[in-house]
Amino acid sequence: MGIELIVTTWLLGLVSGVRHAFEPDHVAAVSTLVAGGHGSRRATWLGVWWGLGHTVALLAGGLVLVVLRAELPSAASEVAEFGVAVMLVALGVRAIRHAYNHVAGAPHVHVASSVDLKRSFGIGIIHGLAGSGVISALVMSQLSTLPAQLVYVALFGLGSTAAMAAVSGVAGWQLARLGNWQRTRVPFQWAAGVLSLVVGLAWGYPFASRMLWPLAQ
Repeated sequence: MGIELIVTTWLLGLVSGVRHAFEPDHVAAVSTLVAGGHGSRRATWLGVWWGLGHTVALLAGGLVLVVLRAELPSAASEVAEFGVAVMLVALGVRAIRHAYNHVAGAPHVHVASSVDLKRSFGIGIIHGLAGSGVISALVMSQLSTLPAQLVYVALFGLGSTAAMAAVSGVAGWQLARLGNWQRTRVPFQWAAGVLSLVVGLAWGYPFASRMLWPLAQ
């Protein structure tokens, strides 16, 4: 493979990573964390940690595929996608419950920011193991050398991380400007929770129906 083609593939990885960050399951998941009332800086770090988790999973999955010279089994891909759906539903329920507690004045505990960063990292890992993230690892395996493959994944991850950090930071900045929790941030948290719940159910339905259909026969 010529150097021009390698560089073009690397640039494609960077652009694909940016686009990948805007997939509905990614936006829905991270929005439930940003809706927790973080400022712009903390919200940006949530996006960064999501990107780091996503890239770590992508590197690990890609390296396994390259070393084994194997393709990802369709069953494993479906399980990973269903895991994303379950996670989205759980995040949606958590956000809705948190918003309800604020409105009702029910006792609740605000999670420490470090816990949210770890949660964002874990969400990124789950996303990195599923969907087009794994497809990008397959593309990586078509490059001729391991260093070229690693650079591709690193650029893909950089694009995803930068895009998600920018989106999260802007959202956190807007929420901080709105100020009043009850009148502005709680509705946003309701919306983020409902969005995550709906996307999770829609995301998981095809996989659940395919897994459960044989049992109904």
